[in-house]
Amino acid sequence: MILESLANEVLLDLFEFINGVHLLRAFFDLNSRFNKLLVVHFQRYDIDFRSISKQYFNTICKKHLPLITDRIISLHLSNDDETPDLPNVFLSYGFTLNRFNHLQSLKLYYIRSIDLLNQIINQCRHLTYLRALDMIDCYFLYEKENIRNLINTIWSLPKLTHWNFNRPFSSGMWLEEISIISSSMKYLSIEKTECYFTNLSHLFKYTANLRRISISIPIDFEDMQFQTIISSIVSLKLIFNGCISSMKNLFQIMPNLHHVTLNITSFHLDGYEWEKILMNYLPKIKIFKLKMNLNYPNFYRKENEINQFLDSFRTYFWIEKHRWFVRYDWNPSDIIGYGILYTLPYVFQDFIYSNEILSKSTCIDDKHYSSYDCVTNFLQKNDKNNLENCSTLLSLRFPNIRHLEINIPFNDNLWLIIPTFDKLTSLYIKLSGNNLNYNQLQELFNRAPRLNSLTIGIDSWSSIDFEFFSLKSISIRQVRFVRKNKLIIQYINNREFDILINSSTVSHCNVLALGIENRTKILDLIKTISNLQSLIIQCQDDTLNYDESLSINDELIEWLCSCLPPTYSITRDIGTSNIRLWIDR
Repeated sequence: MILESLANEVLLDLFEFINGVHLLRAFFDLNSRFNKLLVVHFQRYDIDFRSISKQYFNTICKKHLPLITDRIISLHLSNDDETPDLPNVFLSYGFTLNRFNHLQSLKLYYIRSIDLLNQIINQCRHLTYLRALDMIDCYFLYEKENIRNLINTIWSLPKLTHWNFNRPFSSGMWLEEISIISSSMKYLSIEKTECYFTNLSHLFKYTANLRRISISIPIDFEDMQFQTIISSIVSLKLIFNGCISSMKNLFQIMPNLHHVTLNITSFHLDGYEWEKILMNYLPKIKIFKLKMNLNYPNFYRKENEINQFLDSFRTYFWIEKHRWFVRYDWNPSDIIGYGILYTLPYVFQDFIYSNEILSKSTCIDDKHYSSYDCVTNFLQKNDKNNLENCSTLLSLRFPNIRHLEINIPFNDNLWLIIPTFDKLTSLYIKLSGNNLNYNQLQELFNRAPRLNSLTIGIDSWSSIDFEFFSLKSISIRQVRFVRKNKLIIQYINNREFDILINSSTVSHCNVLALGIENRTKILDLIKTISNLQSLIIQCQDDTLNYDESLSINDELIEWLCSCLPPTYSITRDIGTSNIRLWIDR
């Protein structure tokens, strides 16, 4: 079938399923008919600027975006390694968010400046269709006045119903800066923000119509009694590190909860104790999902203790009334006493797999829950090469893994428990020891057609054999070399540099992150790697002193600006020594 033979109505329906950036690139200027469809008739653009090249971003901002601002319903702006400084470049073209008057969803990623966030959110004040706001991994310093402005602007957005603030290790103090009541906010996800009860009490006071909330509560020394009943909340997702009485107090103020997901890290309860809590404090519960970490020496490690523990989850309440089954995983040789109990099916995104873990469940037909479909992030720990005790977890399957962390070499059981790598997009590998099995890694590349990002954790460049650089992947476009703690980029010398840029994987990548000894190698990388779109660099001859004021001239950035075209975006990541280049070619 020829595409142009399709009726306009059919084409417009098809356009609904295509990212607006790809849509414009594929069809704009193809002919006058498609131009008219795109500029006049199509009304629902989803513009996702993640992964876009600097060159095509400039084209869209100059040529296409001014024609469709009133028909964009979803917009993604990212400052991550693929598109460093994109939000600032976007604003430099004169775009303001208030021009996108039919915008329904705004997603912001990796923005490191509270001033920039305030600028963007302030422009959304009068967007009457804006329902959803996501701020993913947006790190910034706690500046009280700026935080107050940001949070109150968000709470004043007239139609906002969904807010997702995904910032790891963030303190919940900023919640107490809210001074405007939001009657529209119904779905709130701040599960990576550590909220104390005083923070939550203030939040509930100014957010009266919440339906669903995802939160994290750290160790709270206040056994606080809430004064307000929040009857509107029906769904709670909670990461909890407090005491049992505090958890009960939280449940008491939400009498209409019927869907609860708990990740408990601070205490352990058996099935009888959970049964009492659920009956007394959550009388309307319908869906209950639990993960309880039991990392205590000598806790539930003996066979009879484990059986007694699981028997407490085999009562009429658990098995007959609700059909809630649990599984208990433990490592008998772990001196820390690793253990974890969770309800089935497993509904959490992260899973740590060890070839020493044993497992038992309360479900008679254990195979019924052997597929862990919700797990997208998988970490495999290599404890021992001997497999005699792993049979209890070998029956599990993880078919939807998107991010994988493994040591090289890894246990061959990985091929069994992950039956397909078709959805794998991100891989973090640690190269350890002298007996590295690169054939395993090549096989993994071959099985992962969508693998886009590869991060290599190393102790030193000498731990990488030449064989590593001969590995091939048709899909990898992002390569990062870091130390095993993931925080420090590893410096590379001149000899290693020459091997690196001639390797198959690196020579085809779009994003590269590494440390170099000499700044002139930055120019060599840009010249040699023709597909390179962004470069994240730590430079050993960087002269910036972080003890001095950041207002001083940045000598390395000035040098790069003098050597590279003015259309390149060259910035330094706040709080690190990383130089980030978004390359225009």
